[in-house]
Amino acid sequence: MVKAGCFDDVDLALTWHPGMFNSSITIRCLSILKAFFKFHGRAAHASTNPYYGCCALDAVELMNVGVNYLREHMIPDARIHTIITNGGEAPNIVPAFAESCYYIRAPKMSDVMALYERVQKIAKGAAMMTGTEFEAVFVSACSGLVRNDTITDALYAQLEQIKPPTYTQDELDFAEEITKTLPVTPFLREFGKMIGIPDLENSPQLKGKLLADGVLPPIKTDLIGPGSTDVADVSQVVPLSQIATSCGVVGTSLHTWQQVAQVGMGIGHKGMIYEGQVLAATAIDFLSNPQLLESARQEFYERTKNSPYVSPIPNDVKPFPDSQLLIDQ
Repeated sequence: MVKAGCFDDVDLALTWHPGMFNSSITIRCLSILKAFFKFHGRAAHASTNPYYGCCALDAVELMNVGVNYLREHMIPDARIHTIITNGGEAPNIVPAFAESCYYIRAPKMSDVMALYERVQKIAKGAAMMTGTEFEAVFVSACSGLVRNDTITDALYAQLEQIKPPTYTQDELDFAEEITKTLPVTPFLREFGKMIGIPDLENSPQLKGKLLADGVLPPIKTDLIGPGSTDVADVSQVVPLSQIATSCGVVGTSLHTWQQVAQVGMGIGHKGMIYEGQVLAATAIDFLSNPQLLESARQEFYERTKNSPYVSPIPNDVKPFPDSQLLIDQ
């Protein structure tokens, strides 16, 4: 959408992420690229005549080994994750096709692209070793986030102005049951380090609380969190900031079944309604105060003037390849 110019006439963007506390928050994130690596070999019966085969799964596994050796030579903040999405059809058939999916992350998109090039060379080597052919299929990529403290402060003002939600006894009872399933590991402490609040677990808004009922001070940091987000590309072309609202028990890790269970009931719904009120009120602030909008724009300009945005999506990659087909149907 950014590459297609959908945000070219947008003044600013406000966004939200469910969490375990209420705050306006700007955390830099890792750039990311997603790609599939498809290996094509030759099938054979694994018992009768395996020597006729060229095993595509061997190529996938050798590629994984090669990438593991690459990890020592990456910058410390880089990450590479992978899964095997297709490993063959049956153990007694030498797989003619196998596929893996990779996520490559680093603070700068240039670092991601450099790693992607090296990973492709490893894939080429794995193909040569196994007598297979490979193709790298680019899927998507997201840039790093550009912070905007002007918007962060405006969002915080409305978070304080609008009362956070309260919870029914049934919701509190459900939250209590969720706490019994949370891991013992100090997730809140580690999350606090990530956002620059090492003593987050002892903050008065969270300490001893089952569900956050206050508002943390605005979180503005140049620390780079380990996550990635597609909204970061919007922040590269439009002034942007975001809020987090409490949609789960204090200490709940995102992307877990516990988080899913909570956002699907009253706790999460109330957090969503709260954020909607805050974003709407903040939008009104900017619509009614041109000087505030100009301050956000000026900050955006200062942060981006020396690093113009370049879309990480290659020119030959078209978004939504099946969209025209769906329209035709």
